[in-house]
Amino acid sequence: MYQGLCREKFPGVANFPFKSVWRLKAPSKVNGFAWLLFHNRTLTHDNLKRRGWNIVSRCVLCEANTETASHLFRSCEYSTRIWDRYMTVLSVGGPFPIDLQQLFGCWCREDPDDWLDWFRYLFLHGFVWEVWKERNERSFKDTSKAWQVIFHKIGRTLLHWIAAAGQINDQNAKDWRRLLALACPPTRNNSI
Repeated sequence: MYQGLCREKFPGVANFPFKSVWRLKAPSKVNGFAWLLFHNRTLTHDNLKRRGWNIVSRCVLCEANTETASHLFRSCEYSTRIWDRYMTVLSVGGPFPIDLQQLFGCWCREDPDDWLDWFRYLFLHGFVWEVWKERNERSFKDTSKAWQVIFHKIGRTLLHWIAAAGQINDQNAKDWRRLLALACPPTRNNSI
């Protein structure tokens, strides 16, 4: 019933994996954040302005554009560098989705049936969570990290979540070796 009401009010949510967002083996606050992000309810500058806040809107990651959720996670130069590196390391093809609803819709299934589907979904959560945390660090603590640091932080976060969920097995060992490339900082011989 809830899905039907949402689809009437928000036509773009037809492909959102309603059930699996809460079953994903990520912390509840991350799943909740993904839910808010999909519904454009995160406290980005554009949403704060709609609530009556008088602020100058600028993306703290690239310092070039107005801060919106779509910009932060899809078109910001900082975020797209992380995304492009992920696509290269894990040999994932395809263009970056046009908007966040398309990203969630095409990457997240209601019932992920194989390890790669499950991992894509988990990566998406890790990606938006770590980029959001970096945005907040820059906004509230006036500190910043290079995109490469966040890229590796995403990998470490995913390893932590996956190990906690007991998802490591012999069938996906090759994929784990590629995932380790996300989590391990580059050496002189293996730079980004």
